[in-house]
Amino acid sequence: MGARYLATFKSTMKAASSQNAPSSGSRAGAFTLIELLIVITVIAILIAVAAPTILGSVGASRLTSGGETLVGLFSEAQSRANSNNRPVEVRLYRVPSEEDALNGASAEGFYRGVVFTEYYQTGELDPRAATQKAYTQLMRPLAVVRKAMHLLPGGTAISEDVQMSTLIGNRPDSLDGDGQTVDAVLRVGDKYIPFTPPASKYRSFVFYPEGTDLDEAAKWYLTVTSTENAEKAPTEVRNFYTIQVDALTGRLSSYRPSIQ
Repeated sequence: MGARYLATFKSTMKAASSQNAPSSGSRAGAFTLIELLIVITVIAILIAVAAPTILGSVGASRLTSGGETLVGLFSEAQSRANSNNRPVEVRLYRVPSEEDALNGASAEGFYRGVVFTEYYQTGELDPRAATQKAYTQLMRPLAVVRKAMHLLPGGTAISEDVQMSTLIGNRPDSLDGDGQTVDAVLRVGDKYIPFTPPASKYRSFVFYPEGTDLDEAAKWYLTVTSTENAEKAPTEVRNFYTIQVDALTGRLSSYRPSIQ
């Protein structure tokens, strides 16, 4: 009797133990606190390692986009000068952004805004009257802005180092309203409205139907860099996009170094 009771007791305890013990499947699917911390640490390390590469790729893409934007705008200005047989001025303006102060820029910001204007001379037909089928001659020169200002992508600017951007460093400031007798208008569709320049000062050069107003004995180019490199010397800048303008022909060429 005692042996039978003992066997029954052992069988009951074994069944209870098997019901209360966690299954191997549930243990395999659960994370302990230590395991979770290890996973989080590994993810953080991977992000820290990959972040510079990702940010570098984004910055390089912006530089390429900024350089190609300038090439496109300069090409359009040159094409307009040739097709319309009139001077087209390319203006480069300082435009401030929130990040400029962090990178040492003045309150006026870095050069990153581009506007170009077509010039009509005294005695030519007034394009404003032509839209109304009237034929009025201009009494004084007129500058027609065909497009509102175009800005370079965020995080980029035109280098102000004279060795990297002679079209900035070796060109004087031009002043709007400084004794000029040229009217400036912005064309919007078939309408002309007064053009308000974004700043009083700018640097510029002119495309003519044949050539430019640049000194043929010098080399003329602009370099797009990141904002943190906009005032650095060439030896400190590895990633950039340079556009050169041939003073004699107006032909454009560009250079983009390969970044390892």
